[in-house]
Amino acid sequence: MPNFFSRVFLLAAFAAAPVLAQASDGAYWNEYPRPAGTTQVRGIGSIVLIETPTEYHFFSGQHRKWVVQPVTAPTLVGLANKQCLWRDGSSVFGYSSFTARVAELPVSPTAIVNIGSISSSWTSYVVDGNDVWAFSAFFGEWQHLACQTAPQMGINSHVVTAFEGGRAHAFSALFGQWVSLPTQGAGQVLTWRNGAFATFSGPDVVAAFSTYTNTWDTIGYPTTGLAIDSRDGFASLSPNGTDRLWFSALRGMFTVSSFPVGTVTTFGPAVATIQTPTGEVYGYAPGTGVVTPIPCAPNPLVAVAAGSFGSYALVDDGATLTGFSGLRGASAVAPGYAPSVLTLGDTAGFATGTNGEGFAYSAIRNEWAQSPNVPALAIAADFECILRTTPTGYQAYSARTGTFADLASTGTIVMLTQGSIIGIRDGSGVDVFDPRYSRWVRVNTGLNPTFGVHRLVGIGQDGTNAFGFSLWNYEWESIPMQGTFTAQNVNSSIAFLQTTSHVYVYSATGSLSTFGRFPEFSRFQVLGQPLQHNQLGNPGAFVVALLSLTDVELGTPYGVLRVDANPIALPLGFVPADGRLYSPIALPDVPALRGLTMFMQDVLLKTNGDIKLSNGLAHLLW
Repeated sequence: MPNFFSRVFLLAAFAAAPVLAQASDGAYWNEYPRPAGTTQVRGIGSIVLIETPTEYHFFSGQHRKWVVQPVTAPTLVGLANKQCLWRDGSSVFGYSSFTARVAELPVSPTAIVNIGSISSSWTSYVVDGNDVWAFSAFFGEWQHLACQTAPQMGINSHVVTAFEGGRAHAFSALFGQWVSLPTQGAGQVLTWRNGAFATFSGPDVVAAFSTYTNTWDTIGYPTTGLAIDSRDGFASLSPNGTDRLWFSALRGMFTVSSFPVGTVTTFGPAVATIQTPTGEVYGYAPGTGVVTPIPCAPNPLVAVAAGSFGSYALVDDGATLTGFSGLRGASAVAPGYAPSVLTLGDTAGFATGTNGEGFAYSAIRNEWAQSPNVPALAIAADFECILRTTPTGYQAYSARTGTFADLASTGTIVMLTQGSIIGIRDGSGVDVFDPRYSRWVRVNTGLNPTFGVHRLVGIGQDGTNAFGFSLWNYEWESIPMQGTFTAQNVNSSIAFLQTTSHVYVYSATGSLSTFGRFPEFSRFQVLGQPLQHNQLGNPGAFVVALLSLTDVELGTPYGVLRVDANPIALPLGFVPADGRLYSPIALPDVPALRGLTMFMQDVLLKTNGDIKLSNGLAHLLW
């Protein structure tokens, strides 16, 4: 088989045209006649839900298909990123966009149902007496836990916990299994976004659960009067604010630190800084799980990235400007210095000097880059980009590539600080900045188009056609509209337009996806843990994964090749009847790989002999 695919790619390379071939992974647009009696249309994450009095119509952004579920008298519990939960009659129902199926759970009338957050949640649970069921949006199945007594429950974005009879249990959305501690005795469980703490006394023990490693770890530590600070990539416990027990959800490991009284700790979502009374500065990095000194003169100014997933700190000691990456656990000094005004995004920061000079910092790369000498009229940041407004247009910086790209335009900025996509809309089209390739990509439209963005996707319309761009597709795709445009909605990796007769859904997600929230940083791909590989396709198609640490962009008769032309080829098997081939791929825990980009793409050999390439992913490894 590998020899066959090698020959395929040799042929593709010789046949490649100078212009990139049409993407073979589409269509990303879906046209759906508006159901009779529609009462509401809503979308979030990778789900669109159309409600009527007798039916729920679900669109899966992963499968790019509709599922119609009959309902009688439903009570919607919640619609979140990749799941929907509702009660109807004597059952609780869960829909997963990853499986595009509905899972029914019969319950008693007194059962308690909880989806956690009404938006940012990938877990749910049902408690019925002493029985607990947890639901993962990635696996779409109810997993049972039989307790001896009525449990105390906890839930957060990626984890469900249960505590009963001195025993703690945890359920990770990324693995879809319950993991239990041995019975410890009296204690309590504290549940946070990507993990949980269980504290026990007599003897004093702290246990921590990581959703990324799907394991509990324990350590002897005083448990009286502990205060918790929980973030995205880590959490910590402290009895007094200076002694501290750190736990990295990425590494699944504890670190103990102790500093003098008067020490100040500042927390970001994926980084923390510690400033001592004598002026030293230290950084905690969940990417490495350790506390590290940050080289600087005493008593500097320290700015910690906040936002949704802030992962660095900038340290200004009056002579040098230093960036500390909470992803890499390392520091880098800017190539020049001037008193600066700082603009902080989640993984990218920018320092503007007194004469307009500028330096961009990437927490992903732990590198600085000096901006081209163009004055900035305004500066904005999002998850992984810096956007500078210049006298002639715009200049964007990508934290992924560490490079800048200019755009000559008089258009209007369309962006969110909580996102990775930037649009510039003018009277005849839209330019989008793609941070993977650090380039602007344009679509020409009719006059005065609408355009909206959120996280990974942008869509708009000009009254005749709808158009969309995603950070999985890297190209614009359009569709003619029927009916008269009435509304548009964009959320995370799904977007839709409504007309008087149809609903048009644009999915940012390609046929190849993983549980890592690429290209955001709200869910990491952790080394030493399986890469949760999902390929969707026609049942019976044979799938080969292509993996590399470098990439190309090469048009072939089978789609655009977005991995190295000589990749590692890993045969994964045949797509089953439900259209989803789930193939966890083991990743070694090799520190040298940390921070590198793994380029991924699949080859699908269909049962009719056709060959196609999936979309391409560029996953950062941590």
